[in-house]
Amino acid sequence: MDILIVEDDRAQLDGIEAILLENYEHMNCIKATTYEQAVQMMRVHKIQLFLLDISLGNPVSERDGVALGGYIRSLHRYTKTPILYLTALSVDAPRAIHATNCYDFLVKPYRKEDLLYTIDKLIHNRFLDVTPIELRDVNGIYFRILPDTILYVEAAGKNLTIYTETDIIYTTGIRLKEINEKLPPNFIQSHRSFIVNSDFVSSYDPANALLYLGTHKLSTPVGRKYKDYVKKIISRD
Repeated sequence: MDILIVEDDRAQLDGIEAILLENYEHMNCIKATTYEQAVQMMRVHKIQLFLLDISLGNPVSERDGVALGGYIRSLHRYTKTPILYLTALSVDAPRAIHATNCYDFLVKPYRKEDLLYTIDKLIHNRFLDVTPIELRDVNGIYFRILPDTILYVEAAGKNLTIYTETDIIYTTGIRLKEINEKLPPNFIQSHRSFIVNSDFVSSYDPANALLYLGTHKLSTPVGRKYKDYVKKIISRD
């Protein structure tokens, strides 16, 4: 699970990271100290939870944590991703909640136990909202897969190959159109034989008609009839 921590105080930033790594085995902490760094990090990684300091070092700056939260919410891939605000002033919390529909906030100095309890709650609620898809593999065995783990789907008639972060799965008895109807809105059809999880797309190369998938060093083709649609979706993200 990738979590982005945005905190201008380096000691607090490292302290939060240490607490999380000590208590969550599969958590990857991505750190930023400024608005600009945070924007760059969320372009490269698929963030599943945001921890945002509200002030970011300058109480009068237009690029504080609330502004960053607003930018996060403007991105199609992050409209529902949990945001936890960290603030030294409780009066800032209503502004953040109203502006970005954040999920919770903590007032500094907060206890380690409060941080862990709140993150546990956010993680639990997020995974409750994820609905797995039931499919059948080439051996006729039914299985369930979480859409968030799918990078892209490639079709060959009624046979689909599903590429996930950790595996390649071969299915039968379902066409691309049918699985597309089961997938959430962050999946886009980029080619007559490909559906791509836009959350993993890091860039689009229109000259070569390729979508690049984040840090996975993978690319998928973009069909001629899909170019305008893909460009529109990717620019929105």
